[in-house]
This record gives sequence, structure tokens and C-alpha cells, in this order.
Amino acid sequence: MSRVLVTGASGGLGGGVVAAFVAAGWQVAATSRGEPPPPDPASPTVHWLRAWVDPRQLGELIRFLASPESAPLTGSAIPVG
Repeated sequence: MSRVLVTGASGGLGGGVVAAFVAAGWQVAATSRGEPPPPDPASPTVHWLRAWVDPRQLGELIRFLASPESAPLTGSAIPVG
């Protein structure tokens, strides 16, 4: 399994990018400037963070991306709309 970091994931374009990666079987680290959506049991491979607004969550993002039980980070997507 591959892992990707998607910034701006809660926006219209970002949401589509997240959905496309999930459909392709990727794990997604998704960041949002606003409050992230609640966890979706149908998409357990999406890990939401408000990392860029709340610096306290930066460590959580780093731990998620570096966790040995998952694939290494193999891509990033920065949708701009």
C-alpha cells in the first residue's frame, strides 16, 4: 500500500483528490485549515489532521507518516482551486 499527503483535503478539489487516492487503495494523510470532518468508517485509510493551523498536531502528522505499520510516504498532492 502507498501513502500520500494531501493538503487542502477538505475543499472541493481536495475532497476529490482524497477520494481518488482512497479508491486506488492508498493511505491518505489529509490536512485541512478548518476543523477536519469526523472519521468515516467507510474510509479507514484517511487520517485527518488540522496540522497546518495547530502546530501541536505537527508531531501527530510526523508520527503518522513515519509509522512502521504502514507504507512509506510515496507522494503528495497540493490541490489549488
